[in-house]
Amino acid sequence: MLTIKPNLTISRKMSTGIVLCVLLTLLLTVTVLRSIHAATSAITATNQAQNLQQQAEQANEQINQAQEILNLTQKKSQHLRADAAVLQAVRSDMHYQLGLLSQAMIANAALPSLPQRAGDWPTLQLVASDNKPQLTDDQIQALTQTTHSLHQTVEHITEHWQIRQEGLALQLRQLQWTYLNKTLKIVNTIFLESGISEIFPEEPEDMPIAQFMQSDAYKQAIARHPEFKTVMEKALAEDQKLHSLVGDLDMMTLMDPWDKIRAKFRDTYPPLFKSMLVELDRAASIEEVTIASQNEAYHVYQQQLVPLTVKLNEQLAKLSENISSQQQQCVTDQQQALAMQQQAQQAYDKQQSITHQAAEQAANARMIVLKKLNLAWMLTLGFGSSCVLFMATGGFALRHNILKRIAMLNTRLADIATGQGDLTQRLNIQSNDELGHLSDNFNQFMEKIHRMVVQVSQMGHKLNTSTVSIAHRCEQTAKGMIQQQQLADQVSQLVDQMNEITRFVCDEATNSQKLAQAAGSTAQTGGDSVSKTIEDVTHLNEMIQQNATSIDTLNIHTKSINQLVNTIIEIADQTNLLALNAAIEAARAGEHGRGFAVVASEVRKLADRTNTATSQIIDVIKNIQTQTNQVVSQMQEGKHYVEDCTLQATDAGKRLEEIVTRTLSVAQSITQMSERMQDQSQTSEQSHHQIQQMVQITHQSTDAISQVSDDINHLKDEAQSLETVLRQFVV
Repeated sequence: MLTIKPNLTISRKMSTGIVLCVLLTLLLTVTVLRSIHAATSAITATNQAQNLQQQAEQANEQINQAQEILNLTQKKSQHLRADAAVLQAVRSDMHYQLGLLSQAMIANAALPSLPQRAGDWPTLQLVASDNKPQLTDDQIQALTQTTHSLHQTVEHITEHWQIRQEGLALQLRQLQWTYLNKTLKIVNTIFLESGISEIFPEEPEDMPIAQFMQSDAYKQAIARHPEFKTVMEKALAEDQKLHSLVGDLDMMTLMDPWDKIRAKFRDTYPPLFKSMLVELDRAASIEEVTIASQNEAYHVYQQQLVPLTVKLNEQLAKLSENISSQQQQCVTDQQQALAMQQQAQQAYDKQQSITHQAAEQAANARMIVLKKLNLAWMLTLGFGSSCVLFMATGGFALRHNILKRIAMLNTRLADIATGQGDLTQRLNIQSNDELGHLSDNFNQFMEKIHRMVVQVSQMGHKLNTSTVSIAHRCEQTAKGMIQQQQLADQVSQLVDQMNEITRFVCDEATNSQKLAQAAGSTAQTGGDSVSKTIEDVTHLNEMIQQNATSIDTLNIHTKSINQLVNTIIEIADQTNLLALNAAIEAARAGEHGRGFAVVASEVRKLADRTNTATSQIIDVIKNIQTQTNQVVSQMQEGKHYVEDCTLQATDAGKRLEEIVTRTLSVAQSITQMSERMQDQSQTSEQSHHQIQQMVQITHQSTDAISQVSDDINHLKDEAQSLETVLRQFVV
């Protein structure tokens, strides 16, 4: 009994120790399982953080794409602005040069200096320039053809343009009419046998031609046409001869018979008068050639140059509209790119926030894993110590039967408890008693502990790898955020430049509006000048009509004189017959009729002289009628010419009204473009404000990424500490 009782006590104590070991084993198992679950959660959080980081990188790529679109649209906007400025300069230059030409022609002045070659015109210089706008082949061909046609038209106008002298031709014609009226008065006076002293002035210097040659009109004429002086000097010489002849005829009226006066008038006056009229015609023809050449230039201007100018303006206006539409499209693209960048930035900020939360969750999970592992390590040490204690206590009681096995078990447990944490060690006790079962249970427990530590070690290694990867990605993200911050600063600078460009375009549009208004004012002034010209030409037409009426009246009077001369001829014929009859009757009377025969002979001679004089008068009247008919024909031509001038001036007025209308339309278009550019400027200011906000958000995100990177580095250090702890176990 004494030998058995101690064995029963030992068995009870061993059972109690086994129960305690089982409880400790269960507690350790639960702790390890919780550690495994926490490690799994940490790995899941790490994977989520990696996925969120990839999404953030995609959002960053979208931001970069939006930035590239903004850069491209900015460059395109700058090119379009330069194209618009170049095109506006070309339009202004063309308008200025053609406006100078129009003003010179309206003012009857010398034409301005225009390009000598077609390639010197601003439009062709634009086409040949390296900085020309983006033009299609059809647009280049159309501009080239229009400019070449315009250059040829300007050359034709320049070739035919001559400055006319206002009123010179009319003054010369009035001189002719003055001398013609004086000549008719002299003829009437001579045949009426009255004085002619009051018809011509007493002094030669007071004659109409001499007075004309003292005028400023004559001085201007000889300055323009040197040959005009020679012609007028010849006319003056003939005029002086006429003055001297009229003076001689006036003296003859005091002493000589009227027959002699008439004969001298018939023989000397018509050749001188005709020669003088010829010289005046030559002088008038010089100015009429100038007027005809100028009218040709006017006709080419109205029929060819004005339509070509309108066509060229339409082509340039169409190009300006295309550039304006492209600028509006650039503004729309910029707004879309900014909106896309803002959306991508918001998505990026959201992903960064979620990534930060995921990193915090991973860090928390890591702390939980470390705590669980430390608890498991403490439980393992406690369990080993308890087992050693219980086995040592039981070993003293089992000295006989199980001393060797207890000693071996104690040695193995001591190796496990005080060694290098080798979890591969096992108890090699093979028996069917309590120690054998304890050895098997302990080996199974160590096998579970070994697998748990292996899993925790693997999870710790994965956690360390994930934290390293996350740290690397956070570092890349930080670099990306810094680049994004730099790009945002560049975008802010570009928006500032765009605002300055927009303000410059607004100022240029305002200047263009002022130029268009000035062009409209100039065209309005030209319209007033044309209206004044129409009034003057209308007045000239009325004067020509009155002169034509006077010439018609003069023609009627000459026909009346012709009838009177015919009556005189009939009287002279009858007188001749009566003288012949008287001579016959005197011959019949013999000596008594001799004196009557002498009278009859004298009467017959007088009748003959009358017939001769009337024949000469008829010749003079015919010459006068011929000259009168020529003057009437010239008056009719002048009338038609004035009517044509009136029509051309009226047409020029209509064209100028169209130019004024188109100029006002261009000014209105420029005003609208200025308003649009101001709207664009406001939009750019808003975009600049939003970009500044985005820059601030980017700075905040960069700081947050730096903080997350610090947390990840801290997590990486803790994971390395966990690996160091796990290396204490040999697995």
